[in-house]
Amino acid sequence: MGWFAAQVGDHTVARAHCEAALALHRRHGDAHAEADTLDSLGYIEFHTGNHTPAIEYYRRALSLYRDRGNTFQVADTLDRLGEPHAALGEHDRARTVWREALELYRQQDRAEETDRVQRQLDALDAG
Repeated sequence: MGWFAAQVGDHTVARAHCEAALALHRRHGDAHAEADTLDSLGYIEFHTGNHTPAIEYYRRALSLYRDRGNTFQVADTLDRLGEPHAALGEHDRARTVWREALELYRQQDRAEETDRVQRQLDALDAG
């Protein structure tokens, strides 16, 4: 519910659902669902202008995804992690995570994502 509310811009509702879900996932030891929820909270924080908390949520999600070998979600979260870094003017950090996402997308044959991240890197390098 939280992810979908965030996708339509209802960030207050999204945050409430995600915080409730996070508590449940932790209580039940569902690390994958916890990672998904942390990623959603990162998305919400970024889209409400809270870039530093967004970075922390994304990093926590990445750690859980990596622990489970979920490279598909690692790529997506790295992609999103670059956005708050770029917004904070942390261009080297944005470039680093986007390059890692780009490589994973290439390995996964995800052409649309590969092209988009390459454009993000090109724009960052041009700016």
